Amino acid sequence: AVAVDTVSDILYIPTLSNSILVYDQASTTNGLVSPDRTIAGSATKISTPFGIFVDSSNNLLYVANSGANAVLVFNNASTATGNIAPNRTIAQGTDPVNETTLNAPLGIFVDSTR
Repeated sequence: AVAVDTVSDILYIPTLSNSILVYDQASTTNGLVSPDRTIAGSATKISTPFGIFVDSSNNLLYVANSGANAVLVFNNASTATGNIAPNRTIAQGTDPVNETTLNAPLGIFVDSTR
């Protein structure tokens, strides 16, 4: 899945090569173009990202990190680039009865109005 920040006009595309491609001016981008930025590298902890969600009002990027059974949260989504660590990680707990058990999350949605 892809995510579009309609406020900042930015397109985010997760790839199976463990990266997020970022295209500025999404509403006018056309043809064979390189991304303006890429979020990738070992510090990002990105592993088989399937779903992403952009919270435009809080400038946050959420990544359903399927390969690591976690959700990653990056602050400053509109300028995030390179080998940056996530600001938060929501991960699978060790106690499946009393803790969050994430197993290969494929999609994500956040209600930022609550």
